[in-house]
Amino acid sequence: MLEILLLRALYAKLSVTATLKGRPGTWGLLGILFWVGGEIAGFILGSVLGLEFGAYGVALLFAAGGAGISYLIVNSLGSLVADDDAPDAGGIGRFDPENPYSPPGTMNKR
Repeated sequence: MLEILLLRALYAKLSVTATLKGRPGTWGLLGILFWVGGEIAGFILGSVLGLEFGAYGVALLFAAGGAGISYLIVNSLGSLVADDDAPDAGGIGRFDPENPYSPPGTMNKR
């Protein structure tokens, strides 16, 4: 049960991250696939090494590694959202280096 809740949270986190980058939310499935694939690979490796009950521990370690790798992949995706589409600082405007009264913290990379 706990594993299902973790998978659901991982999917939600990856989907939100991908959506903010302008990508489809289905990138969250990558986390589930890497988790399950890592778990299967870890269990097979643990069984081949003859760890018996330790094979489950190896499976969980590989599953966590798969989740971490999927998080790194989705986090490193390039953004498809143009700078002009990026939200400004809560509606108070964008940073203008020539304006001394420009709102702080609204510097936009250009």
